[in-house]
Amino acid sequence: MKSMRMLAAFAAMSVAAQATPAAAAELVTNGGFETGDLTGWSITGNHEGAAGDFSGYTPHSGNDFAYLGDTSGTGSLSQLLTTAAGQTYTLSYYLASHGDNSTTFSALWNGQTIAGSELVNPNSNGIYTLFSFLVTGTGSDTLTLLATDPPSYLALDDVSVTEATGAVPEPATWAMMLLGFVGIGAAVRRNRKPAGLAQIA
Repeated sequence: MKSMRMLAAFAAMSVAAQATPAAAAELVTNGGFETGDLTGWSITGNHEGAAGDFSGYTPHSGNDFAYLGDTSGTGSLSQLLTTAAGQTYTLSYYLASHGDNSTTFSALWNGQTIAGSELVNPNSNGIYTLFSFLVTGTGSDTLTLLATDPPSYLALDDVSVTEATGAVPEPATWAMMLLGFVGIGAAVRRNRKPAGLAQIA
């Protein structure tokens, strides 16, 4: 019976270890702008940069954030990301705004505007708002963030792209679970007395 309990515990630990997802790898370089500049990003337009305190904004986390305030058109920050073809990813970022007129913001994946990311004259009273979307990798994907704010600036921080994780176990997890249950069943059979046999004194 003791060996059966030990086997059951081992199987449970093995399944738990397999079912617990590892921390998702971050694909975005300098998504928190903690370098104090826009290192890792390709830039178009003007009046984009990074700082710890600018135009009434402070970082969402860490020491720095990106400020976006192109006055001549639509400025952009973009990165080419290495992904796995067919894999679903979670794109997220924090954005703060003052509700200035003629202000726009949107996120693009491979040049296509992500539904729900388009904002016109957004106003969060300078408070960061989390935006999150699901995107699909093709192997090599370009994330682009477009912004214009002629009167003032938008604040952007903690841009992230990571693999989207779900509750469905991977095939290897199912295999471990099956092996664990088979082992438990075998141990139970070995320790069960045959029914109908009486012990002779």
